[in-house]
Amino acid sequence: MNYEPIQVHVSEPETSEGVVDGKWMVITEEGLGNVVFYPFDYKERADDFFDKQLFARILFDPDLQEVRTGGMNPLALSSIRCSKQQKSEGIIEGKWMVVTEQGLGNICFYPFSDEKKARVLFDRLVFSRVLLDPARQEVSTGGFNPLSLYNIRNKVANTSTVSSSVW
Repeated sequence: MNYEPIQVHVSEPETSEGVVDGKWMVITEEGLGNVVFYPFDYKERADDFFDKQLFARILFDPDLQEVRTGGMNPLALSSIRCSKQQKSEGIIEGKWMVVTEQGLGNICFYPFSDEKKARVLFDRLVFSRVLLDPARQEVSTGGFNPLSLYNIRNKVANTSTVSSSVW
């Protein structure tokens, strides 16, 4: 009897430009600042892909809640967490803000509708950051770099508030 070998083609999962609504997401950092988004329809496929990766990575459910993390680089995990957040160009009127420095002079603004949501990101980051209440008052700081905190505070002091209706 002659048997033909079975050929199985295993394709790499598709990537996306960012978070895809309603999908399981594995987000990785594949080299400094190279954040890659992998959407999946099913948790089992996302889990399987997650388990095979060596890069720093986070698995998010379709509601964008963290399910688990992998990898040994806390800075990369912080970058991944920020990559899924919506950024603004500055401080948004009436919003809680997490403001970070991600690389020298690269100040990033992340607006939130309430303190609880802002604290979820704030508490999971390792790089320097400031938490601002809707009145632009500093509520908390984190990180180990005093120069970064100075840079963040200076940028906040020199940034105009953007109307929430524009954003």
